[in-house]
This record gives sequence, structure tokens and C-alpha cells, in this order.
Amino acid sequence: MCRARLAGLSGFALACFGFSVFGQDHLVLPEQTLRLPAVRIADNEAPKLDGRLDDPVWQKAFAVDNFTQVHPNEGDEPTERTVLKVLYNERNLFFGIRCHDSEPDKINARHMMRDAAHMGDDSFLILLDGFRNNRNGYIFMLNPLGAMRDGLLNRTRRAHYDSSWDGIWDARCRIDDQGWVIEVSLPFKTLSFDPDQDTWGANFFRIVARKKESIRWNHPVRGDTVYNMKDFGEITGLENLETSRGLELRPYLTLGHSHREGSGNFDEEAGLDLAYRFNPRVSAQLSYNMDFAETEVDSRRINLTRFPIFFPEKRDFFLENRSIFSFGGVQLSPVAFHSRRIGLNEDREPVDIIGAARISGSLDGVQFGLIDAQLDDQPGIGSKNLSVARAMFDVGEESSLGFIATNGEPHSDGDSSLGGLDYSYRNSDFTSADLDFQANFYLMAIEADSLSGNPAAFGSSVTARNDDWYFYGGAEQVQDDFDPALGYVRQDDIHEYDLFLRRRFRPEDSVLPGFGNVDSLDLELEGNVVVSLDDYVDRWVWEPGIELENDAGDEIEFIYFIYRENLTEDFSMSYGEDAGEAVVVPAADYRWGRPGFFFSTSSHRSFSVRLVYTTGDYYEGSREYYYGSLLWKPSPALLSGVYSTHQKIKIGGVAFDTHVAGSTLTLGFSPRLNYLLNVQYDNFSDSVGLNHRIRWIRKPGDEMFLVVNQEADVHHRWTPTVTEAKVKAGWTFSF
Repeated sequence: MCRARLAGLSGFALACFGFSVFGQDHLVLPEQTLRLPAVRIADNEAPKLDGRLDDPVWQKAFAVDNFTQVHPNEGDEPTERTVLKVLYNERNLFFGIRCHDSEPDKINARHMMRDAAHMGDDSFLILLDGFRNNRNGYIFMLNPLGAMRDGLLNRTRRAHYDSSWDGIWDARCRIDDQGWVIEVSLPFKTLSFDPDQDTWGANFFRIVARKKESIRWNHPVRGDTVYNMKDFGEITGLENLETSRGLELRPYLTLGHSHREGSGNFDEEAGLDLAYRFNPRVSAQLSYNMDFAETEVDSRRINLTRFPIFFPEKRDFFLENRSIFSFGGVQLSPVAFHSRRIGLNEDREPVDIIGAARISGSLDGVQFGLIDAQLDDQPGIGSKNLSVARAMFDVGEESSLGFIATNGEPHSDGDSSLGGLDYSYRNSDFTSADLDFQANFYLMAIEADSLSGNPAAFGSSVTARNDDWYFYGGAEQVQDDFDPALGYVRQDDIHEYDLFLRRRFRPEDSVLPGFGNVDSLDLELEGNVVVSLDDYVDRWVWEPGIELENDAGDEIEFIYFIYRENLTEDFSMSYGEDAGEAVVVPAADYRWGRPGFFFSTSSHRSFSVRLVYTTGDYYEGSREYYYGSLLWKPSPALLSGVYSTHQKIKIGGVAFDTHVAGSTLTLGFSPRLNYLLNVQYDNFSDSVGLNHRIRWIRKPGDEMFLVVNQEADVHHRWTPTVTEAKVKAGWTFSF
């Protein structure tokens, strides 16, 4: 199981402990930089995107097939051949890829939705660095059905890539008797690059799902991620590219009808996005009368903790280029800027955004981004202006020094501002063990009318990893009353320490009867310790575990959780319908342990399952936790999944259950037309939510959505109590 959180114990010096233990059991290939010449063609020679590669112009391109296996047998020849070609004209970069397959009828291809994760599918990844600076780039992903997914690479951040970015590009894929074919067209107006150099960084990555095989063009080392731009090869010969200023107008129209508590109303909204590219490095966007009709609904959660829930951003305007605004790099640090605080009140209800502006880009070794938003009037608050500014200065080959500033208080009539400084050191080839090493430090402080004392936070972390070892350690301090108005903080008045350590082995045969040959065996230790600024232990959790994955992709994990929670005051845990009832957990120093079992089958199967079970003590009582999910992928046209989370809790003579369940249904009519149904239920609200979403991409940049949201009362024959329907159409005009 891929752990969702990597925790740690920190200070820069701590990372240096015993680096000699990071052995070199994996194969390290000789350093090489592969190069692929791009061939220029006339504008009238552009290939037709049909997934066939039969246009005569493709005969002009150089063909390369020098891919190397990364997994399961690092350094071996791939079992299936891959041939890659690159062409370009003044306006577009073209890729033609032939993915040979000796058994084309066994190709895994079941996803057709735009931006869906291609879990379990064969896929091909194109990774580009238009500045050749090892810092910022793009990723474009395709499966054999032509399902498209894209994202932004940012090497100075802990995350590998940001999948929230949606570029305007086009592709066609086709399965035939030799395997499958890809044709891609990338407009230069979509990409940021250095027009003064003719060489781009690039890498290419293919997954053959049924064999659990991955192959890579340049630097095929299993312990190093394909997203590491320092290990990219090169595309050469890219000269005289279109660098003129580009203006895009994106008008949209939304028609809506809502029915609530016996009354209904009809409304229409029109808005406009204006995007302007000053040069290949810098772009700006202005949005008027913003509308988010197509935004996905939040996942339902039941909160039984002392801390607020963090809801992720899902609105396109704030998702685009959001990696620029990430700050700190420490795993559990407070979030300096969380765009979810703009346009939503404290109850997560929409607040009209009259207009917003964003400018972002890179100039002379500086990455920067600015956002300014004007909110409509709110009772008792009035109209609010909110803003954030971020800059990161390149230091050395892979490191950066940055600052962030936010201004505005969205939920009161007061003022609040935050300033922060962060530093990220990165070395992709640290020590003879070929470690990917990163160290981070941050400091931020707040000035606000509503806060007193010294509202500041600071922390540091180190990460060192290869295929054999993974170490993360982090430490931070959050002062009393630290509450960023445009950010998020889980808890203040604390020291927090995190640790994650993993040792991976690759046995050559079975170690668990009936589980098949083991591909990897991981021994893990994860820990989190929180101490108040008054030096008493608030809580800790330690999680030693063992995880096995077989060569088919099935996973089993055993964990033993060791908890301590020192309550200095009574804790009221809400339960029941609308959280109207509560059980009080008395103040005390609680300690307990509980075993956990996790099992999942490989995602490449047409039918996959995931199961989680833990049981044991819980404060002064007990808790049982069950989670199960099923995903059925009978054909590319149909994906169906169900999940259920159930808890049985007993505390202080009170017994209650929590239940969250849901189902998804996806109908894919083509990679550009699909229907999604999301159904959710929880026993606290005792209601069912239904989200219907049809998306039609007429052509890249032109889209239409039909969205219907409903709430139904399960006690009254599932009668809808709320119905909201919206149609949104958007167009893109380029000048």
C-alpha cells in the first residue's frame, strides 16, 4: 500500500545519520544522455491526427527505439518494442509513437475520461522541460483509448507533479494488430519555454500493465523517479518557434434551475476569462463573474477528531498552476495559502467572486505567481479583497529560495496578512548510493487584528530515498494563536515531529504461501509526536509494519498502531443525525494499541478489491474499523465502483456506529464525451447526495457541462429535497 503520509524527525544534521547504511544493492547504469533530433516540417505538412502514422511526413522523422526496462528487471531489454518520432513546425510539436505488442488483444485499456488516472491501463508518458533547467516542465499521459491527462512538473516541490493543470493540446490513439499507436500535437502557445535555445529536456515512459512492466528512454534506474528532470534526455533542433504574444478569450454561459423546500428559481450567468501570454515564459488571466458549475462535489466525511477537516481545492481557476503557490515543503506544516478560503464561507457555502486575476511565470531564474480576487458583499463583512504573492529564486542546479505573502480576511471585517520565507535544497545524486536528497526549511508569521502574542510557525525536514531506502524526518513549531486567514492550520501551540523509514527488499521467490512470487517486501516505521509548547506530550502514534506486493500487483500490509493521547480537557465527540448528539471523552492520559490489516488486488484486473480492517482499544472504550471498495471495469464504456466505511465505537457506556458509503458510475462514449454519477451517503446527515456530470469536449478549449446535484431524504422514500441543475458552455478564441 502506498502510504498517504510520510512522517519524520528532523534537523538538517539528522539526515546525515549513518548515510553509509543506504546501500547500493540496486543496479546503477552508466550515466548517459540520449538525444533525439526533431525534424522541422512546413505548416502545410502537419500530420493528420488519426492514430495511424501513415502520413508521408512521418517518414522524414528520426526513429528511436532505445528504451530500457526499469521494472521488473532493471536494465533488461523491454519485452515489447517502442518506436518514437518527433516533428515540429512553427506552431506545434508532434509526437508519433508505435507501441508494439505481441498480444494486442490483451492490451489493458478501460478509461476514457479526460484527466482520469489511468490506473491499471497501458499508458505512455511524455515529459518535457522547455527551459532545460531541471526545475519546471510538463507531463502528458495517454492510454490506448486516447484518454488524456496532463500536469506540471516542479522539481523544487516534494510532490512529483501537479495534475490540476489542463493544457490545450490534442491527441489520437488507436489499437491495431501490432499493438497501439499515438499521435500528439502540442501547440507552442500552450507551453512555457526558452526561445533562445534549441534543446529541450525530455523523457518518455511506457507501462505494459498486464506484465507490470515499465520502460524508460533516458536514465532507466528503478530507484529514481521518471519525474526527475535532471535525468532527462534531450530533444534537439527546435529552432524559430512561434513566440508571438497570444491572447485567448474564453466566454462562458451558465443556465441553472434550483428547487429547494418547495420553491424553485431559474437563473443565468455569463462570464469571461481573458488569458494573455506576454512571452513563452509569462502569462496572465483575468476572470469576470466567476462560475464553478462544473466543479466536483466534496467527498463526505465524519469527523471524530479534535481537529478541523482539510478539504482540497477542486475549482479550475485556483487549480491551474497551483504548485507555484505551494510553500514550506515540510509534510505536516500549516498551509500558508489555501485557495479554498477564497469564495467559500466558513460553512463551505459559495460566496460570489466578482473578479479575479492571476499572473505567473519565470524570468531570469525567478518563478513567480500572483492572485488577486474581489468578493461580493457578505452580511456583516462587506466586500473583501484577497491576494497572494509567491516567488522562488533558483539556487544552484536544483535548489530554491522563496517567499510568500498573503493579505485579506475572508470571514470577518478585520484585516490579516502573512509573510513567509522558505528554502529547498535538492541533490538528485547525493552520495555514492545515488540518493535523491532534499532538505527544506520554512518560517512564517501573521499580523492580524484578531490575533495576539507571537503568531508564527517554522520547521524543517530532510528526505533521502532510492529503491532500497526511504527516510523522511521533519520537525516544526507552531506558536500559540497561529491562524492564517488564507491558509490552514490543524493545531497551534505545539512542537511536532515526524518520522518515516522504509527498507525495501526484492525477493526472487515467494515468502507467503498462496501469494505468488513477491516483487517487493517493505519494512516500515512511521511515527508522529506532538508536544505542547508547555512541554507536555499531547499525542503520539507509532506504526511499525510490513508490506508485500507480488509480481501481479496484489498487496498485503500488516501494521500495529501504538497510540497515546493526553487530553488536558474533556473532548466532546459528536455523533448521530446532524451531529446532534455527543459523547464526552474525559480528560486523561490515554494509551492503546490496535492491529491493522490491508489488502488490495492489482488495478490492472477488470475486477479489483481493497479491504481495510483495524480493531482494538479507543480512549476508554473500543473501536472497530471496516473499509471495503470494489471496482468493476467490464469495458471501456463502463466503470462502476462502490465503497463503504463503517465504524463501531464504544466510549463511556455509549455505543454508536458511523457509516459513509458511495458509488460511482462512469459511462465513456468517447475520450471526449462521458457521463459520471457519484452517489454518497452518511448516517450523520442520513441523506443521500447524487452528483450527475456530463462533459463534452467538442474540441480542445471548447467544452460543455451538464451538472445535476440532488439531496434525498432516506426516510421519505428517497424524495429529493434539493435539486440543482446547470448547463455550462465555454469557448476559446485565440488571437
